Amino acid sequence: MSQKGRIKKFKPCIVAFAGPPLSGKSTLGGILSEKTNFKYFDIDEARWKIFPRSGRLPNFLEDLAMLASYTFNHHQAAKALLKGIPVAVGATYSRTIYVNLLRNFAHSAQVPLKIFVMDVSEKIVEERIKKRVDEGNSSVIKSIEAAIEVKARFNPITGGEVTRINTGLSPEENLDQILKNLAPLKRS
Repeated sequence: MSQKGRIKKFKPCIVAFAGPPLSGKSTLGGILSEKTNFKYFDIDEARWKIFPRSGRLPNFLEDLAMLASYTFNHHQAAKALLKGIPVAVGATYSRTIYVNLLRNFAHSAQVPLKIFVMDVSEKIVEERIKKRVDEGNSSVIKSIEAAIEVKARFNPITGGEVTRINTGLSPEENLDQILKNLAPLKRS
């Protein structure tokens, strides 16, 4: 059987990976996209597409840039949903306004929503920062202090569609947990 034949198929739905920078959202979104029929949309890619890398903007402009980026990301995901493709979106969803956008998006699209909130220890974030620096990869977060400061601004996400994921585990273990949670949404 070909690799394509082993891909797990899901009904149209929205999966959101939410959490602070370096918590594993993009990693898990990419793996989910490889192993299933989900299409993954990353907020950072949307943000840099709309507002090319120019560093952090003054607060009010950064807020507008991020709101536009969330809206653009959801719009791109909506186009995939219209084709019957399940979507995964990765973003911090650090503010209530962004979570409300996500919930309204799912409600308007009339598809199930599952939110996976990434939990990660400061030790692991510090290791990920060091690895990125050593590999020459740029990141907005360049120190554990910056990561802690960003995490402190997060509003907790609660609700029946929320599942917490410990991204200190291996990506494969996390994917297994995610797929078990998504089992009711599999195509027969």
